[in-house]
Amino acid sequence: MILLLACTGPVPADIDDTGDGPTGLDLFGAGANTVALELIADGDAGLKQPRDVAVHPSRQDELWVVSFGNRSMVILDDVDGAVGDQRYKGSAHFFAEPSALCFNDEGLFASAHEEDEKTQGAGGTPADFMGPTLWDSDNFDAEHATHLDMLHNSPNAVGCGAEGPNNAFWVYDGYHASLTRYDFAGDHGYGGADHSDGETARYVSGELGYAPDISSHVVYAGGFVYAADTANNRVVRVDAGTGTEGRTTENNYDGVDQFRVDDAVMDPLIDGSEYGLGAPSGLAVFDDMIFVGDNATGNLFAFTLDGEFVDWAETGLAGMQGIDFDDAGRLYIASTATDELYRVTP
Repeated sequence: MILLLACTGPVPADIDDTGDGPTGLDLFGAGANTVALELIADGDAGLKQPRDVAVHPSRQDELWVVSFGNRSMVILDDVDGAVGDQRYKGSAHFFAEPSALCFNDEGLFASAHEEDEKTQGAGGTPADFMGPTLWDSDNFDAEHATHLDMLHNSPNAVGCGAEGPNNAFWVYDGYHASLTRYDFAGDHGYGGADHSDGETARYVSGELGYAPDISSHVVYAGGFVYAADTANNRVVRVDAGTGTEGRTTENNYDGVDQFRVDDAVMDPLIDGSEYGLGAPSGLAVFDDMIFVGDNATGNLFAFTLDGEFVDWAETGLAGMQGIDFDDAGRLYIASTATDELYRVTP
């Protein structure tokens, strides 16, 4: 079903909208601060509290949506034609409480999980055991048999970003209030268990916030890690090339190299209170800009990669969380409160 909505609204606090600034992005109505929302999928496709959406890197008409409320992945095929969907209800451990996903350039992806309880029965794994899982998008069922790798000790993970063609992913670790770089290195193959070649490096430990039930999305671009620090109403940028290896961290459940990174440079890039944001959640980098979706207001914002304001638009969506672009510049938005997925076309 296609539903077109046009939304306009007041200028968020402290934004200069006098006409002396940017002329406005086409995506945001070329200065009108307006978007046309096209409904792509809803609860009938299996969406329940969708927390993240990702466009497949090589199959641009294929959308992967993390459905937190029913612990499943919904895959939407041929979104420009008749939308078909596949639904995979995940393992209580390997796909526990999914909050985010992120593809690398090779079509592998990591899932992050907002979980801090035992996941394998009363005598199962400790509460701080949970971590990201590595998957192959060409052979996926959200169960143990198709997972490629898994590393541990990032409970309450609420965002992730792929570093590139390698198997390194950055996770927003709510439990440790950090950005943690997980390098799976060589995967162990489908359904394996040997994680010992991996590396876990915890950056800016204790310097971030954690907002339960709201994903704090992460993007890696140009050697920097951008993260929505939802609880502190800001977007931060960490220089991944800075910092020095510090003490080892516990608990090391995988027998990997696991350590803190001290003195990494983190910039408080965007102060949400300056632009009327309340809870930045969705992040996406496109056309040398960083786009931010605000869970509190339903507004979208665009900034330069150095944090300078470019433009904004109101969507009227409640519970906006994950956002992603396809190569054509179309923006997809997951609305957790309404169990819906929308598209915005320039």
